[in-house]
Amino acid sequence: MTRDLAELQRNLTELVRTGACASDDAWLADVARSTGLLVVRECVAAWRELILRRTCPQTAARLEARGEFRAAVARLLRRECPMYFRELALAFLAEAVAHDDPVVAEAAAYERGEIVRAVLAA
Repeated sequence: MTRDLAELQRNLTELVRTGACASDDAWLADVARSTGLLVVRECVAAWRELILRRTCPQTAARLEARGEFRAAVARLLRRECPMYFRELALAFLAEAVAHDDPVVAEAAAYERGEIVRAVLAA
């Protein structure tokens, strides 16, 4: 059983982020199979989607039109995500500016510039 609180927190974070963790702890294995974890993961994804739709509306809409928005959010969630809206949006847009569709890439570049300008103006 995991006794170290910091290790337990890291493992729980990994479970929320990816749905799995490397620990052989029986309690963590139960958590990994639980409906509660699924609900938490869905809530985290829904909040991140909402944040990105509101913070990056043009990029989100263009990715949605291509049927790629949820996959882009899922890729972002598998990494360690920033806690703050702007940093989360910038991480999302960093991937989108390299998109093979120039309309998506241009929308992302524009929105990234707007966020950076807002930060600099503050």
